[in-house]
Amino acid sequence: DSGAIPSPEEQLAQHEKALAAWEKAVKAAEEQGKKPPRRPRAPIKIGDLYAANIEPVVPYAIRGVLWDQGESGTAVAGVDQFTMMGALIRGWRNVWGQGDFPFLYVQKPSGGGCAWDTDDPVTRMADAFAKLPATPNRETDGLYRELHIKIMQHPNTAMATASDLGSGVHPLNKSGYGRRACHVALGFVYDLDVETHGPTCESHAVEGNKIRIRFSHVGQGLAFRHGDELQGFEIAGDDGTYHWATAEIDGDTVVVSSPEVAKPANVRYGWSRNHTWANLFNKDGLPALTFQTE
Repeated sequence: DSGAIPSPEEQLAQHEKALAAWEKAVKAAEEQGKKPPRRPRAPIKIGDLYAANIEPVVPYAIRGVLWDQGESGTAVAGVDQFTMMGALIRGWRNVWGQGDFPFLYVQKPSGGGCAWDTDDPVTRMADAFAKLPATPNRETDGLYRELHIKIMQHPNTAMATASDLGSGVHPLNKSGYGRRACHVALGFVYDLDVETHGPTCESHAVEGNKIRIRFSHVGQGLAFRHGDELQGFEIAGDDGTYHWATAEIDGDTVVVSSPEVAKPANVRYGWSRNHTWANLFNKDGLPALTFQTE
């Protein structure tokens, strides 16, 4: 596997080789009166960050955790984000010994979706609403977004939605991210009567040539924002080819169909890293979460 991470032994051997080359380069630079090159960095041991930053505070009581990570995933070959985060959550709860304390995390990837209200300080830097592309996304880049949402399946875990807060590896609207996370903490941890995230697919049922999707976290009700109609849904038959779907809100459900799919089997929504054309929200102003029914 070309993407596999070298073993610790292999990393050490690579470092020793680089170190030997560096020593020769330093000697040559000194002989020529030139500035020597920088010493190569030693490989980082797995667990260094935990040992330096988390382990020292383990004896202290905590109310819960708010986790925000980088955009690059686990960087561990063969281990997905859901599995890795599950191990981290269980590990931290185990060492603290305070039961399944609340674990909140910020959605990744950052941004990629439009916002209910760009005048709101929380969502003022959201990506702009866009028209639907001519054809649905044929790639699988919705999978990582869906996988990160799935982390909420771990016990007593909640996600701070970030798709409507603006894109970037280091988003500029940090106060927006912080306020959204605080909002989730108030509802999820402290039991205030606030909606913690947007509409979430709970189930789907085929009804003739249509599919009905039932949502939870509808808050004050389902609604679409921007444009003239609800959009962002794709529908497919048994052949697995997705087509843009016509979508209508019916209470806490959305009914989707397409003239190109006589016998629908599956539906998906917001299936792209950048899905600014997907415009389903609850009336609390929170965007619907990416999903697929396959």
